[in-house]
Amino acid sequence: MVTKRFADGEYASSVLLDAAATTAVEQLADGMEKAIKPKMAAQGYGMRWRFSPGYGDWPLEQQPELIRTTKCETIGISLSESKMLVPRKSVTAIIGLYKEVKGTESLQHSPNGCAACDKVDCPSRKPLK
Repeated sequence: MVTKRFADGEYASSVLLDAAATTAVEQLADGMEKAIKPKMAAQGYGMRWRFSPGYGDWPLEQQPELIRTTKCETIGISLSESKMLVPRKSVTAIIGLYKEVKGTESLQHSPNGCAACDKVDCPSRKPLK
């Protein structure tokens, strides 16, 4: 629908629809993280934040391997020649798990994204406030 609106010259509508879809997908991914967290905590695991190919120093060129390993084609997700996910608003990501050790609760991972990362030359780095 976004592509059709853009092709029809409905540029503002196309951009707004695309932004709304991106926001919806991110909220769904956040919801999945929130659903997974208590289940992992019950098994003694803490979670790192979600990370996807193409962000930071995880090259987008590794997306095909992630698609192959997870068998995404079984749910209708594939890659374009430029390694973009099809359907467009699909997401692949990993969430790191670590075994929590009693007495180290103060050492919990801080989900501060770019603020917590020491890779200052990252092309995806957001300006720190």
